[in-house]
Amino acid sequence: TDQTKSIRVTKEYLEHDIPRYIIQLDFDGECEGANFLTIEERDDIAIKLLPVLEGVKRVAHLSNKAGFVHEYPNHLALRLYVELDRHSSNKTLRTVFEKYGLGTPIGIDHSIFSNRRKHLIQRPTVGDEYTPIEFEQRILKMPGSKLSLEKMMKTEQWKEANKDFKAMKDIASKITDSHVKASKEDLKGLTE
Repeated sequence: TDQTKSIRVTKEYLEHDIPRYIIQLDFDGECEGANFLTIEERDDIAIKLLPVLEGVKRVAHLSNKAGFVHEYPNHLALRLYVELDRHSSNKTLRTVFEKYGLGTPIGIDHSIFSNRRKHLIQRPTVGDEYTPIEFEQRILKMPGSKLSLEKMMKTEQWKEANKDFKAMKDIASKITDSHVKASKEDLKGLTE
């Protein structure tokens, strides 16, 4: 809270790893000209990026950056709400989707799978000179079946992404920290 407001929370808000069966996939990756596309075209891109979603029941909606083509011309700006075939925890969801995270060609923001994570949806402020383009349709409902994370993790795409992710983690673990902590003696002159 800031100094003027207080927030009340319920016990459930503070609980860890509440099982979820409806999840949000926040496609924040970039694709040339993506922010000019209709919601149907963006949904098609999401299916091409993550074929396991083909035939899965979902609700798609344009996220807050949709239409801000001057600032975010290539931003996919798409959220898909998907029902799982069984409940999963945030920890499991993060583990499954971090392989498709930002910086990968798919670009799903997996940080959303965190306990007590707020995800704001208001439009960004980019100044008076930029007005977002408007879209005839901002929400799309697609019929289908529930998403099975188990089946997803058996796909070649997921296995390959997992292998790449493990390789990146291995490389990152071998990089030494180039930041050296200053000693009290080094800082002595700054505080006098």
